[in-house]
Amino acid sequence: MRNRAQRPLVYAMGVHMADDNNIDTTVRESAIYELCNRLQPGICQDVNIPYAMTDWGGCIIQVKKRNKIEEGWQRNFLSAILSTSQGMRLAIAVDTDIDMYSMDEIIWALTTRVNPHTDILNPIRAVSARRFSPRSG
Repeated sequence: MRNRAQRPLVYAMGVHMADDNNIDTTVRESAIYELCNRLQPGICQDVNIPYAMTDWGGCIIQVKKRNKIEEGWQRNFLSAILSTSQGMRLAIAVDTDIDMYSMDEIIWALTTRVNPHTDILNPIRAVSARRFSPRSG
């Protein structure tokens, strides 16, 4: 039995704190993984939402293409993921040779492997969005 003076029975969870972030991102990561697996099973290997992206602002998916026919599914995944949340701003797809939990490797992959003319998807402007950032809307 715990000492009630040290640990009260009621614990209020704060918004934008580590415990709230862990609960929210775990559920959202699993939902995004399930979405990708329902679109095309077996390609999406893992989903990560770094703390800096918050639970609604973005995500990183890791894809493993098994053959040439599966080329292009990562774009479908990214498009579907960006459609799941009004506040979603950034979705990144990486290959299995990138450690998706290391932001250093993610930034390295973005700067060395991305062709800005062909690899960046620009969603439709002037759609409804959350007003969490000054760039919304």
